[in-house]
Amino acid sequence: MAGETYEIRTVADFWNVPEDRLDLCYREFGQWLKLHLAMRILQAGMAEAFPGVEMKTDDTCFRWIDDDKGEAILDFKNAPDGEIIASQVLNISEPSP
Repeated sequence: MAGETYEIRTVADFWNVPEDRLDLCYREFGQWLKLHLAMRILQAGMAEAFPGVEMKTDDTCFRWIDDDKGEAILDFKNAPDGEIIASQVLNISEPSP
């Protein structure tokens, strides 16, 4: 269903995505993984450059919105209380094979 949000925490959660939408979901999940790998590298560099400053992203759940936009929203949170202090919409679509 277009506009529906799916939370993917385990591989089994992909069963909830309609079969005809899986290819798009998988492509966007792959881009989400690449984004979070880059964020981990950035976080390690920030921790080294700025000791005591903690930066976290939530990489425990992939929330996929079936909207054909090919976007990801990256929230930056204040580590102590989890308050969102900034959000950035990123284009994560890639051409179909």
